[in-house]
Amino acid sequence: MSSRVTTTPSYRPILKSALHHVFVKRDVWFFGIFALILGSGSALETVLRARNGIEAFDAPFLNRLFPYAEILRQWVDQLAVLPSIRSFLTVTILAATAIGLILLGALSQGVIIHGAKSRRTDPHLSVLIDHAKANLGRVLVVDLVMKVALALCVVVLLAPLFTRVPVFSDVLLFLQAVVGYGLMLVVSLLGIFTLTAILNHGANPKEGFQEAWSLLRKNPSASLETVFLLFLLNFLVGLGVLLFLLLLSLPYTFFFLLGATGGSVLATTLSSTITFLIAIASLVLLGGATTAYNYTVLAMLYERLRTGRFKSKLQRLRTTRYWF
Repeated sequence: MSSRVTTTPSYRPILKSALHHVFVKRDVWFFGIFALILGSGSALETVLRARNGIEAFDAPFLNRLFPYAEILRQWVDQLAVLPSIRSFLTVTILAATAIGLILLGALSQGVIIHGAKSRRTDPHLSVLIDHAKANLGRVLVVDLVMKVALALCVVVLLAPLFTRVPVFSDVLLFLQAVVGYGLMLVVSLLGIFTLTAILNHGANPKEGFQEAWSLLRKNPSASLETVFLLFLLNFLVGLGVLLFLLLLSLPYTFFFLLGATGGSVLATTLSSTITFLIAIASLVLLGGATTAYNYTVLAMLYERLRTGRFKSKLQRLRTTRYWF
């Protein structure tokens, strides 16, 4: 029998199983909306968002490093002129909302990742939530460390070069980008792998990080291939949603022009409001579904790598000479 016949697929079972877990078996896609607060689960998307954000600011180093510092300063100045009671209530409400969203995001991460663990019997959703609550502190520690590490990666990307010589500065700029974005990719993957070790195997943050680093170091090609595959799938799904929104603009334009021609403010307002709400709901659902799916796929990949039951495409090509 040829090697090609005996070779089993690697990514397809994970992608199909994750789809079933997120939308059918565990049905945890809704929690992806809140998990998105702390990260999309797509390591490459995190890198690209950071790249776009950095390139959007044409300013000195400190202003680019803290792009919202000026906005925050203006907001604080406005609070200073308000009555003390009103300022206190405003800050308290905003702080409580921010803390609540962070806790809800961490809880949602726990539900999704623990839901990715294969079991003979399906646990009730309340069991997943209780397990996530029990590990909430550990999840928050990992999220905090990961955010700090990503911030340090941004510092590396934004650090001014020490030379202005054209040839050397171009080389250093290229190396700076490779190192900075590469570190962001590694940090994002380590974060999700560490969370999986904590939630599905009872590790503490230190043990989880050590195991995550060991698996990532031994399986770089499998991890990177999965990241790029997830990014491609997210991109295609995003294109589908974009096409839907473009089609949605056709009836919106018709009813808006019809209302404007008839001089009906109510018709134009309703058509604009309904279209806006549908567009926002579509984007929120897209973000939640893709986030839950990304976390689930990477958690399942971690389990396969942990048991040694996974070969990347590069490993498959090297050992069997067949890509598929």
